[in-house]
Amino acid sequence: MTYKHKLLCLPVLAALFLGACNRPTHVITPCEGVACTMIFASVSVYVADNSGQPVLLDEAYSVKQSTGEVIRGGNHPGDGIYTILDDGYQKRIATIGVDLRFIGKKNGTVVVDEPYRVIADCCHVSKASGKDTLVVQ
Repeated sequence: MTYKHKLLCLPVLAALFLGACNRPTHVITPCEGVACTMIFASVSVYVADNSGQPVLLDEAYSVKQSTGEVIRGGNHPGDGIYTILDDGYQKRIATIGVDLRFIGKKNGTVVVDEPYRVIADCCHVSKASGKDTLVVQ
């Protein structure tokens, strides 16, 4: 290779190296750039007795079936509505979902043990499966 050919190769090599440096290093995630509403969503269940009256549970929580992790939500004792999962957990399950068991205890005894599938899009959680009302005998 002559000196003249070497000089012609330099701009080509420089362009290749500079082009490689301009590649984006940021990986775009499926939720990047999605505009979400400011609401704070939750998945909840109404726990009632045989006559439809709200049941006051002593303890209520969800258990992630794959790991056994206990998740405590913002329950509303007195009105019978209990949180299974809320948007505080959304980022951990976005686009994959989670299988849970909702556990309710009264007087130290489990009176509610119900499976739920909760999914999340890029913004909020929602129920994929599970009952809206649980009746405690």
